Amino acid sequence: MYEQVSSNPSSAPVTSAAAVGQGSVTLQNQQLEFAQEFWEEQIITAEQFNSDFKNHPLPLARIKKVMKSDPEVKMISAEAPILFSKACEIFICEVTRRAWMHAEESKRRTLQRSDVAIALSKSDQFDFLIDIVPREEPPKAAKRSSSAREDPAPSAEAYEEQQQQEQQQQPYGSYYAQGTSGIAGYVEPSFYQSMTPEQFQQYIQYQQQQQQQQQQTAAQTYQAQQQQQHNPSSNSRGDSAGYAEQEPSPRQS
Repeated sequence: MYEQVSSNPSSAPVTSAAAVGQGSVTLQNQQLEFAQEFWEEQIITAEQFNSDFKNHPLPLARIKKVMKSDPEVKMISAEAPILFSKACEIFICEVTRRAWMHAEESKRRTLQRSDVAIALSKSDQFDFLIDIVPREEPPKAAKRSSSAREDPAPSAEAYEEQQQQEQQQQPYGSYYAQGTSGIAGYVEPSFYQSMTPEQFQQYIQYQQQQQQQQQQTAAQTYQAQQQQQHNPSSNSRGDSAGYAEQEPSPRQS
């Protein structure tokens, strides 16, 4: 009984490893079967191919341009672009069918870029396409990207709106007092950028009210000074008359 229990834990890794090995073997068998069927079809079509070499699925002018980009190529024969276009056509067909196999495994009826990337990663003959078609991203990076999309970072517009709301909540007197630099009606240029048009209008109204109050106080002080200049003579006369009225009292006594 003890031997049976002790043997069970070791059996789990063996079965998992066997399953992985069987999966890799099946993938290799599928790839071999696909390669055999695909190239048999291509050989049959090439043997039965009859054309006047006037109609081509791919543009020969573009193919000639690509071939001339190689500095070692000096002369291009008439048959070279045709053979090159046929090779490109076979290559595109093979990659598409490999990607379609992966789409069918995922139970989908449409091809995606991930299907092409996975199809290329399953064979070593497509390693030269790593720079063109990058490998599929790991699931962790995909989860991080999805979480980043769900919770995006605050944009500059949202940050500016938040600042404007905070500035509107502050009293305008304290806000403008921070902008002044000791001179009435002067605001530092740095504060103009953080002010909205509404705040700027309210600032102008605030400055106008301050100027009106200053003018009123100046007018009141001026009127008081004028009254003081006219009143001293009357006050001195009243004081002298009162003093004269108070003088006879000791004489009468």
